[in-house]
Amino acid sequence: RRAAVPHLESMPVERLSDHLGSIWEHRLALVVAPPGSGKSTLMARFAEAFDGPVAWIRCDRWDTAPSALCIQLAAAFEPWTDGRSAAWTDIDLVVAGLAEWDPVRALLVIDDLHALDGSAAETCLEQLLDHLPAGLRLLAASRTQPAFNLSRLRLAGALLEIGADDLRLRTWEVERLFRDYYREPLGPEDLARLVHWTEGWAAGLQLFHLATQGRPADERRRVLGLLGPRSRLARQYLAQNALDRVPDELRAVMVHTSVSSRLSGRICDRLLGRTGSEEVLDELQRRCLFTTQVGEAGDYRYHEVFRSHLQGTLISEVGEEGARVRFRAAGDVLMEEGTAAEALEAYVRAEAWEVVEQVLEDQGPTIAEEPLRWLAVHAREPLSHDPWLALAGARRLRAEGRFEDAAKAYAALGADTRHAGVADLARRERAELLTWLHPEPGRGPGPAASCWTALHQACL
Repeated sequence: RRAAVPHLESMPVERLSDHLGSIWEHRLALVVAPPGSGKSTLMARFAEAFDGPVAWIRCDRWDTAPSALCIQLAAAFEPWTDGRSAAWTDIDLVVAGLAEWDPVRALLVIDDLHALDGSAAETCLEQLLDHLPAGLRLLAASRTQPAFNLSRLRLAGALLEIGADDLRLRTWEVERLFRDYYREPLGPEDLARLVHWTEGWAAGLQLFHLATQGRPADERRRVLGLLGPRSRLARQYLAQNALDRVPDELRAVMVHTSVSSRLSGRICDRLLGRTGSEEVLDELQRRCLFTTQVGEAGDYRYHEVFRSHLQGTLISEVGEEGARVRFRAAGDVLMEEGTAAEALEAYVRAEAWEVVEQVLEDQGPTIAEEPLRWLAVHAREPLSHDPWLALAGARRLRAEGRFEDAAKAYAALGADTRHAGVADLARRERAELLTWLHPEPGRGPGPAASCWTALHQACL
């Protein structure tokens, strides 16, 4: 049963299929991402489309002995070796048997490789990788980085890597998913909110679809409005598939650092009143626990769905007021770290409105340069009239590709005579946007076109 290639219904994503198609230029294609990211689906679609021999293995935690791995390999290759693989009782015999078979072009797919993490079977698999026949490629998916010598493979050009950011669906792909595949299209605002919360995470998108399938638009919008720390939409999935084998100490660290949108060893040490957080963050990254590196300075952040789940756990442990206290402390730490936009979010979540007003007065121009995607979800009345946040909102609409809405937001800001500096910026950016959207006849897009296009693609 486990040796069969599964048939998994999904929307084709040509961008990913084309990327994986370059596997033949490498020896190993490694897909590493959190649960629910679409790893198995991507591999199954690729394997189904391949017209040569495919051997498929799905690992489980009881497959950690070399003998268990060899049994699976023998069964997976049996249809392609005329039954000769039945004699493959150890890894040396597997290597010798594959060398004798020596296919022109074939594919070995290993799903759930993380189940072998740190085991003797994982060591045997690396030995097999080192001796693959010229025509055989290994495609593997895992929630964690395997203990293979990946640096050596990278230097040799033998490794194709696909990560969580590659797998996340872009805004236009989410739009197509609901419009063409689910046949239940979303409006621009609803789409933007769903993309913000899921960050293109495949399981989150499917969970939302299953929860709202066939419901009217206002009911779906109501479900979208409930997304956040109190949402139950992904709670059970994350508890059973992401946190099921996480040590209690590690889980506690994640829960109590979820108040910060930026994580570093220093920030976490201050929030937790301890030392050694840098090693913990490295472990979270290795486990691929919805933790993404930000820049090159060793900073991280949690995936929005995961962070919401952790914040819900925090609220259940310390209560709403206790959570606000912790958000306020996170804001203070982030301000001292020089990250005003992240600090502002924490202060908003703490409902520390006097501090919010002071931060906006002192850091408004800097904050307006940030996307502030959380603003549409966590904005409150005290923020609704701030000009810098309004400018940030117009820029966010622009980055999301909602150009006409952005132009209207810019126009409203440009007509506001109370804030001359912001109004001037809004009028200038609106003019550049309109020049790009509606070039004069006989002329191409204006001089800012390439900048707008690059920014739009980067933000999506």
